[in-house]
Amino acid sequence: MTERPADGELARQRKQLIEAMSGVSEERWCAGWLHGLEQRLHEEGGIWETIGRSTGWPIGDYGTWTWFPWDEAAQIFARTGP
Repeated sequence: MTERPADGELARQRKQLIEAMSGVSEERWCAGWLHGLEQRLHEEGGIWETIGRSTGWPIGDYGTWTWFPWDEAAQIFARTGP
C-alpha cells in the first residue's frame, strides 16, 4: 500500500489530480466536467489507480468532492452504477 503524503502535500496532489481529470474531460468531450467522469476514470485504472491509491479518489460534484480510498470508491461505484 502506498504511504499517504503529509496533509499539505496531499492537498497539492489532490488539486493536481482534479486538474488532470478535468483536462481529460475537456479533451474527450469538449464540454468541461461531466457527471460520472470520476467513475469512468476509476474503471480505466492505470495511472488513475496509481495516483488514486496515494491521494484517495474524489466522488461527488465538481468543487465539493468527498475523498475515498481507492478500493472504497470501487465499492461505492459498484453499488450506485454508472
